[in-house]
Amino acid sequence: MARLHTFIITGDVEGGKSLFLKDLSEFLILFEKSLCGFISRGQFNSEGQKDFILKDIASDTEIHLASRNEIPSYLHFGNFYFNPVALETGNHIIQTAITSGAKILIIDEIGPLELAEEIWYNSFCKALANYNGILIFSTRQRLINAVVDKFHIKEAYIENIERTSARKIGEAIQSLLNTI
Repeated sequence: MARLHTFIITGDVEGGKSLFLKDLSEFLILFEKSLCGFISRGQFNSEGQKDFILKDIASDTEIHLASRNEIPSYLHFGNFYFNPVALETGNHIIQTAITSGAKILIIDEIGPLELAEEIWYNSFCKALANYNGILIFSTRQRLINAVVDKFHIKEAYIENIERTSARKIGEAIQSLLNTI
């Protein structure tokens, strides 16, 4: 069976994509319990810089994902240092969605590092090839063409958060779920 649908949620850097996905996931969970994925939300650290926290949507657990500050044992990619345990967690969440047959998978975000074949790249490629549910992921507006080209995405709903609402997208996804 082929993937049912792909939704690409896009917007500017710091434009609210993660909050949009949080709101969307909270709406969708009301109607569909078979939902997996993660949100990478920003949180200011004690120095006033933005770190990122990985939130597992299914379990509601959180783990520190990345910081601009060097942290011992973290892996350096781009401008950030990534927690290897959080990377493993995110990759595990994607793999679990594929193998469990979850109806919805949310990934926040596919960006410059995935375009450079790092961070979520391998798991995202596996999801594109093997996931059979509704795939929802975010990317920056300026990267949309590069992401579509890099990952050979042939069909997708591309939704800019400035022109729609989480509820509207959620209702569209709910309608799709009702047809399967």
